Amino acid sequence: MQKYISSFFIYDTKLPLVVINMDLDKIYDLAMHIPERICRIKNEDAAKLVFVQPFICALGYDIFDPDEIMPEYPIFESGKKNEYADYAILRDGKPIILIECKWNEKDIADLNNMDYHIQLNKYYNLSSAKFGILTNGIVYKFFSDLDEKHKMDKMPFLEFDLRNVKDPIMNDSKISEIRIFSKPMDIDEAYKRAQDLKYINEIRNLLENEFKKPSDDFVRFIAEQVYKGPKLHKGIVDKFTKYTRMTCNQFIQDKMNSTWKAAQELAQPSSTDINSDPETEPKGPKYFIFNGEMVEVKFWKDMIPKVCSIMATRHKDRFEDILNLRGKKNPYFSKNENDLTSPELIKGTDIYAETWFGKNGMLRQSKKVISLFDYPEDAISFGEDKE
Repeated sequence: MQKYISSFFIYDTKLPLVVINMDLDKIYDLAMHIPERICRIKNEDAAKLVFVQPFICALGYDIFDPDEIMPEYPIFESGKKNEYADYAILRDGKPIILIECKWNEKDIADLNNMDYHIQLNKYYNLSSAKFGILTNGIVYKFFSDLDEKHKMDKMPFLEFDLRNVKDPIMNDSKISEIRIFSKPMDIDEAYKRAQDLKYINEIRNLLENEFKKPSDDFVRFIAEQVYKGPKLHKGIVDKFTKYTRMTCNQFIQDKMNSTWKAAQELAQPSSTDINSDPETEPKGPKYFIFNGEMVEVKFWKDMIPKVCSIMATRHKDRFEDILNLRGKKNPYFSKNENDLTSPELIKGTDIYAETWFGKNGMLRQSKKVISLFDYPEDAISFGEDKE
């Protein structure tokens, strides 16, 4: 049996080979085994061995290559004894990411301990690293210097919790965010994305808080938009506080219902999607062949984003035409991930692809995508690795 790795390849005779080494299988496997392993972790060294090192490997880095990963990376401070960061991911001998692991057996949430933050902050500020990660092996907090250059921010721009990772079909959208830190990492692109995430998260938190408990300013802002009376006095504001809270609750419920309905529609198999013989279902790593070149995938849900990545590379000038591909009620592609049920960012673009399809749905959608860019449907074929 020929074994395929989880990297995928974008091939063009005029362009260099691009390899993304993040291994989703390892991420899902790591997440799946947390419940059974967490109770046996007694100290920081065990957490690093059982959780952190496999996570670094899942990002595509070789923990046994000292030119790539340096455990106990020395932090030099003039006139003081050296301290050591748990791990440094290196490029050209210099750290690009520092990783500090902390473990509290009694309280996983103790990662919020300010002393931990201060320690990573010190290491970060004394090094040339562009990113810092504070972790207990389960929760990963990503920091940079977005507020002030060469000084680590007080708040992370991204938090990734392995306990929230779902199966490949119900992929946590944050997995698409940690991809930018996988090997080979584009530091500039990762930094730009960190800036985006910082403000997206701040706005999301602000709106979430307003929806849960509307502030006076928020209520007054809403009232000023819809109230046509002569004066916005306290009695009217009090009424609008009630109206706003009710509307927010109803909006959230409607959104949840709409998302669930859309998910059911996307997941509902057509007659051509149903495979009544389980023995004919693909087993093992899948792949597709486009114009004679094999592109490797681990999960069917990865098919559309990878096909789209190739199209984006070859047809950059008109790739946004893909936004015109829609279902009867729902978009298949959008620049707003919230428009989709299971969004996956298409590499090299700001467009998300819907991945909530079964196997046959993925095949049909892939053919639609290449047809949009004037390729015949038979330019792409699909297969699987079988014994």
